[in-house]
Amino acid sequence: PAAHINTNKIAVTGCSRDGKGALMAGAFEERIALTIPQESGSGGDTCWRLSKFEQDSGDVVQQATEIVQENVWFSTNFDNYVFNISVLPYDHHELAALVAPRPLISYENTDFEWLSPLSGFGCMTAAHTVFESMGIADHHGFVQVGNHSHCFFPPDLNPTLFAFFDKFLLDEP
Repeated sequence: PAAHINTNKIAVTGCSRDGKGALMAGAFEERIALTIPQESGSGGDTCWRLSKFEQDSGDVVQQATEIVQENVWFSTNFDNYVFNISVLPYDHHELAALVAPRPLISYENTDFEWLSPLSGFGCMTAAHTVFESMGIADHHGFVQVGNHSHCFFPPDLNPTLFAFFDKFLLDEP
């Protein structure tokens, strides 16, 4: 109470592997009022199937196979699916949609191909349709920009971030 923190209005954020964790926490923890993954890439705000399409088209992107080899960000049981992701009954647009009706804004850096800009755009566009169908399209944002280092949040993105803070954490217009 002395810190004047409204525990009903907390946000979760993180970048890269911590962005994956932020998205997961926001999807499954209803106490989180605002979810902000940054540069979460594969296993975050990109879709496995779209990333596979990008790779098959000749782009260099992070794949499901790397998620269990580079860092074990998922259960080792996920290794049973990484070479045949089409058998998975879901993709990450559905994970992002689980955040709804609570707000979600995610940021991707277009400077790094391995973050799959096309997959991120397609995946978050699909997730956005869920927010739209619920009549809360303004609860979802997706920003793709470049010209900055990995996990550096450029100051020119502050207006979009602060707009989400104002509306969803501070109850301001």
